[in-house]
Amino acid sequence: MTVEATRAPFVGLRHYEVDEADLFFGRASETMKLLSALLGNRLLVVSGPTGSGKSSLVRAGAIPALRRAATCLPVGRAVPHSTFPTLAAPDYNLFTFTLLSTWAPEQPTRALRSMTVGRFFESIPPVKDAYDEDLPLVGVIDGFDEVFSEIPAWVSQRDDFLEQLADALARVDRLHLVLIVDERALGAMLRQEAALCPDYRAHFRVTPLSREAALQALTEPFARRGRTFEPGVAEAVIEELTVRRFTNDLGTETAVVGDVDPAALQVVGTSLWHSLAETPAAVAHEHLERRGSLDTSLAALCANAVAGVSKTEGIPADHLWQWLGDTFITELGTRGTAYEGLTTTAGLPHSVAWAFSRQSILRSEKRLGAVWYELQHDLLINPIRRGSQQARATEAAEFDERAPSTLLRMAESALSEGRFSLAEEYATRAAATEGEGVPVLAEACALLGQILVQQALDATGERADELYRSAKRRYEDAMEVFQARNDSPAVAQMLVALGQLQRLRGRAPEALGLLRSALQRHRGDPLLYLELARIAEGSGDLRLAINYYGAVLDFAPDNIEALIGRGAVHARRGNGAAALADLDEAIRRHPHLEAREDVVDARQQAMSVDQATA
Repeated sequence: MTVEATRAPFVGLRHYEVDEADLFFGRASETMKLLSALLGNRLLVVSGPTGSGKSSLVRAGAIPALRRAATCLPVGRAVPHSTFPTLAAPDYNLFTFTLLSTWAPEQPTRALRSMTVGRFFESIPPVKDAYDEDLPLVGVIDGFDEVFSEIPAWVSQRDDFLEQLADALARVDRLHLVLIVDERALGAMLRQEAALCPDYRAHFRVTPLSREAALQALTEPFARRGRTFEPGVAEAVIEELTVRRFTNDLGTETAVVGDVDPAALQVVGTSLWHSLAETPAAVAHEHLERRGSLDTSLAALCANAVAGVSKTEGIPADHLWQWLGDTFITELGTRGTAYEGLTTTAGLPHSVAWAFSRQSILRSEKRLGAVWYELQHDLLINPIRRGSQQARATEAAEFDERAPSTLLRMAESALSEGRFSLAEEYATRAAATEGEGVPVLAEACALLGQILVQQALDATGERADELYRSAKRRYEDAMEVFQARNDSPAVAQMLVALGQLQRLRGRAPEALGLLRSALQRHRGDPLLYLELARIAEGSGDLRLAINYYGAVLDFAPDNIEALIGRGAVHARRGNGAAALADLDEAIRRHPHLEAREDVVDARQQAMSVDQATA
């Protein structure tokens, strides 16, 4: 049996992605209504209860259907990922900065901090249809309800951010904004709508699945894997999911029959799938008995994930429960986030976070060149909190807010918001504090190097040189620690960081030597070849640059910067057709790149070459 045939045809607690539309069932009618509302209005607010499937409907339902009728940006988020309280707000808008970094992740930090939402949309050239009309430009913001959180550092910036959205709608006629909000924030949203868009706005409420839709959402994914249900089995699953039981203060239980929660169906469907044997037998009643209730399925999902990660990573299960609870659940009982450092994520090796991602407990998101993790769904908060509390009862562990690992996480959070001075302060304190061993020290030094480089990019003259020198010392400090631990991959990453730093300073020979040393330690890393390509390009060895850019695309075909870089080098070498092939492919994937300065220059050079040889 193939891997595809054995992989669960459900996404679990996370939302469906755009490329998973083939597994998305039960929402055909809502998808068509949503498309009509979206294209007929400039502002569409998509709301519904937590877990109702709002994000999935937009991502796997509407966006794939819109591909031929509109230009769609990647789904964005506007709320910073900070999990620690910070000081005064920065001199740029955090909401804008965060949103644009998800819509245009390849853009440099400096450009994003100085850009407004309106200017961003104006920079995206129109795409014409067959009748020479501008196609609609669709921007989706998921989790928009979090904008209304009463966090002091955000309140002062929220009004400015909302004004920017209103300005963008007023200035760019073809723009359609879709805001996905939890219905608990609908009151706050209603107070802002008229200011955001005086005319042509609408609401679309996503409700739980009806019995008929839920039955289709359960059985069709099984059918895609060649599985059937014995008579009455699928109906029994749906029947159980329609019943919700509540107990009052007197202990009296009340059963309420309603529609089916999509997240609950995903949990049960996943659990049911994993209860099957590898033989292609029909799903029978005995499988339902092994599956249990929703609460049991959630508890089993978490327990199995923790046990599996404990076995593969060699970390005690109690420690993993506490790590999940402390890292990914805030004191307010909401989902928290963690930054992927150089070798650890919130104090544990990267492999732990990766393993929990494969188990559908965590999800990752890349922003500003870094990876961030959070729980897949709010439904996981209670079982993980219970597991963490039980583990803490058997293994007492105090949480010191001044511990180096905590300071390091505070630095990571500040970095995610582009607040480099604050990030430097926290990371410096983490590096200077004793008590948690060399891994935290090395991570702190490496993070300090990254922070200092970001600051240097915004500086000039002697100040920039000073920052680069400081960053170099920090990278070397981290590398010395990793060398003492014989951690060859981490040493290679530090050599890459030092090579990037030297390239930024215009020192190509030094950069080339460092990167070749890294290549000897850790072959097969696309980042290495990308840096080597840029150095070869900067030193004028265009043939070698093309080879290195090609190596990047062999390892990572979706690397946009390698496509653009190779296209620019082809243009410089006089190969206009090859240049336009690469550049146009990058623009096809991310239309807003057509207005980026280096892409514009490379395309003009390529077209002038073609005209000269015509």
